[in-house]
Amino acid sequence: MLLLYTALTSISAEPTLVDSLDGAGGVVGPIQVPLANRAEACLADWQHLRKHHELLGLRTKPSAKAAHIFVPACRELALQPPIMRAARKLVGTDMMLSSMSVMVKPAGWEHRWHSDIENSVDRERCDGSTSWTVWLPLKV
Repeated sequence: MLLLYTALTSISAEPTLVDSLDGAGGVVGPIQVPLANRAEACLADWQHLRKHHELLGLRTKPSAKAAHIFVPACRELALQPPIMRAARKLVGTDMMLSSMSVMVKPAGWEHRWHSDIENSVDRERCDGSTSWTVWLPLKV
């Protein structure tokens, strides 16, 4: 199973916020995402880049949370229109794709609950900002 983690962060001073799209305390979904082989390309290109980064002109291995920066297929997955529509309803229209992880996990794998630091918002310095994350489990 391919698991994509994507963080979308509002950069607007006053995002339009709702608690959730379905009243389930911030859980949205499932969201139908047309993949058109983008999952396979994302995984293959990301693994190739991480393995051969020096041959591709990079001095260091890319951060595990930077797939969206280096791999167009990963960025396309993260910015699929159905995902963006749901995100706009939650955090507003002025947002950025701030991180993306590509992970391969066995079927049935469970991810423990936690909060990533890049998704926390410093309310004193970033008045009005918020963050929304998307987990896309994909079968490849």
